[in-house]
Amino acid sequence: MNSLAIIGQGSWGQKIVKALQNSFSDAKIEVISSREFLKTLSNRTFEAVWIAGRPIYQVKTLEIAESKSRLVILEKPLGDKMEDYYRLED
Repeated sequence: MNSLAIIGQGSWGQKIVKALQNSFSDAKIEVISSREFLKTLSNRTFEAVWIAGRPIYQVKTLEIAESKSRLVILEKPLGDKMEDYYRLED
């Protein structure tokens, strides 16, 4: 695994980073805040994107992450309100 983006700089994101560093010491892990990820729509891609941000940002982050990587991991909860779940169904 070469390039991995962890979206979410909170405590859960940091736990994921530590676990991945223990398992994949050679991995290039970049931690990005949800807000920064949503604002910065660069041409960068990643081998994997792990979304561990606030529920309010989950669905929009997922929509963008799908264009940045073939592998996207979305932490629960999947959204902040029922409309978020309906958006995921579509």
